[in-house]
Amino acid sequence: IISLPLIRLFNIRPLIVEYMYYQPAFHWAVRLLKALPMPNFGSSFSPLKLKRAERALQTISKGLKEGDRFLIYPSGTTKLTAKEVVGGAFGVYQLVGENPDVPIVLVRITGLWGSGFSRAPTAGAT
Repeated sequence: IISLPLIRLFNIRPLIVEYMYYQPAFHWAVRLLKALPMPNFGSSFSPLKLKRAERALQTISKGLKEGDRFLIYPSGTTKLTAKEVVGGAFGVYQLVGENPDVPIVLVRITGLWGSGFSRAPTAGAT
């Protein structure tokens, strides 16, 4: 929701974690935005998820070469500490290597504590 103005203004295609992408209440909207689903490796890892992620990264790389713009949160989550932990999120590193001339805009998001999508409802528990 916080990214909606950026998406509309700059014609950006967002990446959305699969469990949100396929929610019946949101699926029509994310398809309208031409969003791409990305597996959630935080919950589990499998060769099937890795294959789906690789397919999404190939789609992004091709889109970047064609002039598409994408909204990617490399860490895939809100910050829990003062230091951002990206972990095993290799996709952006791979995309930059394949598309070195693509302009990148870095954005830092803070202040989501207390929103419906933060960890406030769980008292900060992970």
